[in-house]
Amino acid sequence: FLAAVALARRECHRPFLIAFLTGLLAGLSVLLEYQSVLAVVVIGIYFIVRVPHRMRAVSAAVLGALPPAALLCAYHKLAFGSPFKTGYAFVIQPMYRGFMGLVGPSVQSFWITLFLPSNGLFTLAPWALFALVGAIAVACDREARARCGAEAVVCVVVPVLYVVFLGSADTYQAHAGWSVGPRYMTAALPFVAWLAAAGFRAVERYAPARVLAQTLVVSAAIVFITAATTYPHWPDQLRNPLYELSFPLLTHGYAVHSLGTLVGLHGFLSLVPLYAVALGAIIWLLSRGPRRSVPQTVLACILAAALVSGHRTFPRTGDYASRAWGFVTATWEPPLK
Repeated sequence: FLAAVALARRECHRPFLIAFLTGLLAGLSVLLEYQSVLAVVVIGIYFIVRVPHRMRAVSAAVLGALPPAALLCAYHKLAFGSPFKTGYAFVIQPMYRGFMGLVGPSVQSFWITLFLPSNGLFTLAPWALFALVGAIAVACDREARARCGAEAVVCVVVPVLYVVFLGSADTYQAHAGWSVGPRYMTAALPFVAWLAAAGFRAVERYAPARVLAQTLVVSAAIVFITAATTYPHWPDQLRNPLYELSFPLLTHGYAVHSLGTLVGLHGFLSLVPLYAVALGAIIWLLSRGPRRSVPQTVLACILAAALVSGHRTFPRTGDYASRAWGFVTATWEPPLK
């Protein structure tokens, strides 16, 4: 997308090479993750409509996309018997039948994708709400529409497509297994972040809104850094994985390999250096700017901790949580000392 934008805005000195790179990256993204095709289609339309010297640029992009497309087709032929057949043709679970598990829109699948306490995008990464603010801000500003209106449309359409896709999937597919958050939304998150950045800019002049925006960013950082440094595969039936798995693992001394374990530290202490670096980076990045300050960012960090502590009020799972805990701790590596 960034390559396509540079080409559309005539900000590159080698347009043929950038067009080739656009196609190559688009093909590689689908090679690595089928669901990326949703974003690729939207970017492709943007590319065709916006780039200068359209025929030459499109030809270069198609040329760039051919190698990864050929590699993917060859893999499909070797693994599944046909260049156009995927592994989904062989699964036995009923939730994957049809095209990639799509069964039609359902309120439950949309809830799982956006709001479920254990999985929802807005629950675990509430900063994404500012993408709505950003979309409205660009739409209401004539100068912003002229400057980046087409790019804003792409950044709206891509996440909407992914939400509709997951909202139309079987509920098991919408949850996407043992993951932290709606992992099939991953390819859409840079576009959500682009809009959220516009939303942050729109409220920058108001100190309370600025602190709120930073609070939502830091709360997401707490959730995902904690998950990444404990067990980043939340069992799909846990209703409150942050307080039924992630935080208990820390308090019981379970920690992943890190620079801390390399120097002989164990448990939570081994992660303190990483957490200190992460906190320092958060404060440094968020406090930069003419209207920002370290005290405001520190306040946002405190409010974020309080917001995350509110997760303890979410429903608990019951017996399944005990079984999940037993499985995770029994297979933990490095062993607890």
